[in-house]
Amino acid sequence: MFYLLLILLGLISLKDLEVNLLPDMEFPRLTVITNFQNAAPEEVENLITKPLTEAVGTVKGIEKISSESMEGVSFVTLQFGWGTKIDYSAMEVREKIDLIRGVLPEDAGKPIVAKFDPSQSPIQEIVFFRWINPEHTNSEVLSKGKLKVTWIVWTALRSRKFPEVLKKKF
Repeated sequence: MFYLLLILLGLISLKDLEVNLLPDMEFPRLTVITNFQNAAPEEVENLITKPLTEAVGTVKGIEKISSESMEGVSFVTLQFGWGTKIDYSAMEVREKIDLIRGVLPEDAGKPIVAKFDPSQSPIQEIVFFRWINPEHTNSEVLSKGKLKVTWIVWTALRSRKFPEVLKKKF
């Protein structure tokens, strides 16, 4: 009898259940991105990442802080608890950043506070690889308009220098 009642309640609630391919979800995560052109990872960490981490670490509701310092860019990710009003937290993070803006190097870019929004994720990513000649990248194809597709929203060109091995003749 109990199981029959449970199944009946499940069927009634299933009727009102909304189904979405990408439901509106607000993940409690913010990322502070700061550009610092031509700076080594150690400089980025000492001059950008550490002051930012200390400043935003006092924001209420933070459960975890992680950071990554790379050449020319700093990422500080703040993980909040579920149920946190992420818009208010983002405002508070921006206020904390504004307080220490004078401590950051002048040639560093303005820190950007970005929310993680899965509905902004692409439904398809196309990646080009060219291994034959690393001097000519796919930037020619994308930047000169040879790839004409109207539904492209965003393109990013990333390249990697291949290490050279010098052979010495004896």
